[in-house]
Amino acid sequence: MNLKKHTPTFLFIAIIVFFTTSAKAQPARDNVDWQRYQDMAVKLMQQYLQVNTSNPPGNEIAAAKFLKAIFDEHGIQNEIFEYKPGRANIIARIKGNGSKRPIILASHSDVVTADPSAWEVDPFSGEIKGGYVYGRGALDMKGEGLLHLMAMILLKKEAGALSRDVIFLATADEEVNNEGALWMIKNKAELFKDAEYLVTEGGDNLRAGDSIKFVGVDVAEKAPFWLQLMATGEPGHGSRPIADSASNRLVRAMARIVECRHRSRFCLPSKSFSKTLRRYRKNRGGQDLRTSESH
Repeated sequence: MNLKKHTPTFLFIAIIVFFTTSAKAQPARDNVDWQRYQDMAVKLMQQYLQVNTSNPPGNEIAAAKFLKAIFDEHGIQNEIFEYKPGRANIIARIKGNGSKRPIILASHSDVVTADPSAWEVDPFSGEIKGGYVYGRGALDMKGEGLLHLMAMILLKKEAGALSRDVIFLATADEEVNNEGALWMIKNKAELFKDAEYLVTEGGDNLRAGDSIKFVGVDVAEKAPFWLQLMATGEPGHGSRPIADSASNRLVRAMARIVECRHRSRFCLPSKSFSKTLRRYRKNRGGQDLRTSESH
């Protein structure tokens, strides 16, 4: 997480305040000690990254307890659901006046595994180096989860009356089987099923200094396309190379799949968005989006 760009990320919190706070109760921005909250966010970010929730095995109960202690400190209603030993979700809520339906701030507390030899620092140190906070999960997605946490604290301390409930939800096992979210839907849907909005990871925002050029919105996600390949070929002993063996034919078939290039097909929302953003940037592969859209 880049600390030099940390202040603009509080725009996210301001948006949440806008959507959730009754107009007559919105706090004056000048009365909020933003530096205090920014310093708090950095400190909590470091601590959150130090909670090792590598999945497998997960151990998200440690993250849930970490978050619970903070919610308890600030008087925010919360509950942990440990659906199997060591695997846990946490939900917290700030009540509004009910004139609008709830908004959910959703994140996952598990992270993918990390090989320390490939890191400049301990991946679970939360160390600050060169203006960055280092740690596994800083981007995916403890960083956003931390912003959700800060939004809850700010709303509790600064916002006054809310027009809707704000629900914080951090689930386990997103990186492997998504058991945490599925368990919540199956067993505790009554806690959030009436929500109007859900904010979570995704989208790609472009910022130039303190200026936000656009806010990306996901309309779909990449989906797997599972193939089961079966090959037959000339049998023989493993000590003798056979050009037309089943294994060789299978390898050649898989190579054809890897080398296959498909045409890009844009759905209407993506086509419209690409026309808007192509003047700002190129896509991740360096190809101009004007070219991509024409395919």
